[in-house]
Amino acid sequence: MKPEAVRLLFAYAYWGWDVMWRSIEQISDEQFTQAIDYSRGSIRHQCVHMISATLRWLDRLQERDARPNLDYADFGTRESVREVWKSFKQEANAYLATLTEADLNATIHWGLPARGIEADTPRWQILTHAANHLTDHRAQVLAMLNSAYEVETYEQDMLFFLLEQA
Repeated sequence: MKPEAVRLLFAYAYWGWDVMWRSIEQISDEQFTQAIDYSRGSIRHQCVHMISATLRWLDRLQERDARPNLDYADFGTRESVREVWKSFKQEANAYLATLTEADLNATIHWGLPARGIEADTPRWQILTHAANHLTDHRAQVLAMLNSAYEVETYEQDMLFFLLEQA
C-alpha cells in the first residue's frame, strides 16, 4: 500500500470525526456522559475508546508496549475529549508522515493478551483496521445521538469526503 493511501484513510477519519462532532455539539455535557445501553455505553465512552484504541495500535505499530487505555473518568466534558483528540491527531500525523511503502509492507508482531491473540500482520493492514475501527464507532455514536437524543446527524460517507477534497 502507498503511504499517501494510508494518510488519505486517516484524513477521512479526521473529517468524519468533525462531522460526528457537529452532532455531539447539539447535546449537553451531561448527555455526553450519560450511560446508554449500547456498545461502550455513553457517547463519551465511545469517543474516548476511539482515541485510546487507535493510540494503542500506533504504539504496537512502532513495536512499543501499548500504553494503558485512557480512563473515561478523566473526560467529564466534551471539550476535554476534543482536546485529547487534537493531541491524538498530531501524534498520529507525525507517525504517518514517517512511513514509506516498505514500512507499510513490513510485518509487525502484535498481541491482544486479554483476548489471547498474537499475530503477524503487515503494518498497512493494521492501519486500515484502525481507520475502519474509527468509522465503525463514529457510526455507532451517530446512531446513539439520533436514537437517544433525536439529534440531527450528518452523512459521513467517504465519497462525500473525497468530493470535498476534489
